[in-house]
Amino acid sequence: MKQEIREELNKVLEETTKLSFPFLANDEKKKKSLTEIHQRIDDEIESCLEKADRQRFEGEKAEIWEKADKGARNEFETLPGKLKMNSFYLQEVMHRYVEATIEFLTEGE
Repeated sequence: MKQEIREELNKVLEETTKLSFPFLANDEKKKKSLTEIHQRIDDEIESCLEKADRQRFEGEKAEIWEKADKGARNEFETLPGKLKMNSFYLQEVMHRYVEATIEFLTEGE
């Protein structure tokens, strides 16, 4: 993977540390926001990639997401249900997702 692509993906990774849900959002709004942020992150990742890498990513992104989501949920499993969907979870799941995507795209380099 080209160095400039790696740098762009690292910027996306860094952005995940600043994510948050809308203030006083209920669980429904948080879930909608999570979906929208996930899509935005996917779009940002894909815009960084060359065509061949975009196709590879497209084929694996659902599995990468599932692993990231499962890992983040495990981190917050001790919290009561209503408290699990918080901005720390959002940052964690998106950070794991981008990190796993970078790892997937750079394996074998």
